[in-house]
Amino acid sequence: ARAAEAYQALRQRFPGTAGASAAAFQLGRLAFDGAGNHDAARRWFSAYLSEQPGGAFAQEALGRLLEAEHRLGLREQATQTAARYLARHPNGAHAALARSLVGE
Repeated sequence: ARAAEAYQALRQRFPGTAGASAAAFQLGRLAFDGAGNHDAARRWFSAYLSEQPGGAFAQEALGRLLEAEHRLGLREQATQTAARYLARHPNGAHAALARSLVGE
């Protein structure tokens, strides 16, 4: 809980910075891994990707977004994200899941 508060404060205090974007990614990880809140994780990973589409965490954020959408049963969104993932990271850690969703 304290880490989430710190990341939220960073985002509020330094909006539009790379650090604020990294905080969004970390908030997504906390929501996904810590709380099992895939909906919140989805929002945070999406925020990171919109702020830093080519950032240091972009590949993992896109894969985690894919996992979150899949676990939430958002088939159409997950399929679109899977196609995006495969176009950018065909051999990435989430490629097997992505392929299963796009029917390859």
